[in-house]
Amino acid sequence: ELEGSWEAGHFLPDGTELTGEMYAERYIEFAKAMKAVDPTIRVGGAACGAGAGGFTEDLLRIAGDHVDFVSWHTYPLQSTHTRERMLAAAESDPVRAAQSVRQMLRRYQPERADEIELGITEWNLGLEGGMEVDMFGAIWSALFDGAMHRDGIDIANHWDAFTHHRGGSLVFGQGPYMRKAQYWAFWLWRHYMGDAVLACDLEGPGELRAFATRSDDAVSIMAINASETTEARLDVTLEGFRPAAEGETALLSYRECFWDRLANKPLWSGEPQVDPIATGPSFSVAVPPMAIKCVRVPSADEPALSERAERRRGMEGKDFGAAELRVLLPESGYADTE
Repeated sequence: ELEGSWEAGHFLPDGTELTGEMYAERYIEFAKAMKAVDPTIRVGGAACGAGAGGFTEDLLRIAGDHVDFVSWHTYPLQSTHTRERMLAAAESDPVRAAQSVRQMLRRYQPERADEIELGITEWNLGLEGGMEVDMFGAIWSALFDGAMHRDGIDIANHWDAFTHHRGGSLVFGQGPYMRKAQYWAFWLWRHYMGDAVLACDLEGPGELRAFATRSDDAVSIMAINASETTEARLDVTLEGFRPAAEGETALLSYRECFWDRLANKPLWSGEPQVDPIATGPSFSVAVPPMAIKCVRVPSADEPALSERAERRRGMEGKDFGAAELRVLLPESGYADTE
């Protein structure tokens, strides 16, 4: 985030500030040096804002030939925002930023605009306030994740899903570290949603939102009910797909994850509740208040659900080896650090 005054390296040894032009020239040196060692390395930047007139635009204007992906960071919420505005930002923020970057790509790299990838390499609700720790954080993150999938974001790094202290981080906070509700939103996307996004037309008013995806052997639907008091009903109609007679649901609600704001820790945090559901070309799903429910509808040719569950249990007990920790310390520091 070298565009920001808070970042080590933003202020130069003579007290002046780093500019976008300087950043772009330095970027070229780094990119060339890295590619000389390994031509397959992919290099990107500027790891700041996505709007025009900043480091990102200077990077594409001056060093665009050396850019493999454009990255930006976003924390779009403030505690003073209304709840409706917060939820709207989850779906609009990735789209708005991606549109801005794509406009700059078409201007400065028209021949490579479609091959340069987009990455939100650091994101969360906000920097402080603790909004991310409970089910609202899970719902918001599931919406943001779905918006990234739908708008074709290629790379995304979340910061962070494990901090014990609300509003803290793994770097600045103190342990122990536990799974926030956000973690289970990502768990649902990982275990129940496919890689190919499908068109999903949702009719009717209310706070129900939905995403649909396709994998090799199933169609999956994520239904997100942001209402704090009212159960939602989702009537599903599948077209162009031969479904099995039975699928399964995975539910994340306050019953599965509850954060005590007074004690500032989760009272419980566990895997979403999984249950069978009768499916077919048309079926209905009930979604409790403040909950995320995924429905996985296998194709008629997929193995039985019991076989799939057995395969997943086999992975849980697999030994992936010991982790390796390496600490690299530089011999010198930045000019603006003590």
